[in-house]
Amino acid sequence: MARLAKVVSCWQTVCRLVEGESIAERAPGAAVLVEVNLTGRPERNGVSLAEVPGLVGGLRALVLDVVGVMAIGVPGPPEDARPGFRRLAELARDLGLEQVSMGMSDDLEVAVQEGSTMIRIGRGLFGSRPTTAS
Repeated sequence: MARLAKVVSCWQTVCRLVEGESIAERAPGAAVLVEVNLTGRPERNGVSLAEVPGLVGGLRALVLDVVGVMAIGVPGPPEDARPGFRRLAELARDLGLEQVSMGMSDDLEVAVQEGSTMIRIGRGLFGSRPTTAS
């Protein structure tokens, strides 16, 4: 992380205060996005919606610039992601966060409709990843 601190302009996927402490030590005042787990699945990274305000407060206390939140929608049809995207965008507004990074190739329309300011469309641009033999 120390070598990256010199070249990273915004740290995404921050979901633990210890990560924020490490970033603040190496890049004081750095911009960060809090990763939120909208799926409720324990194998997915991110904090719950209920934990977001506390983590944002903790990161701000470290003098980090919390610019927004990010999340991946629940798997399945794009409409299934709408409720989580809506709640996350509302929470971001309530916390005064400008960036709401949500939506990927399959659900980007729903994400934008619900307030996404940043989307990740890798497969839509580059195609599917090659499968690897097991």
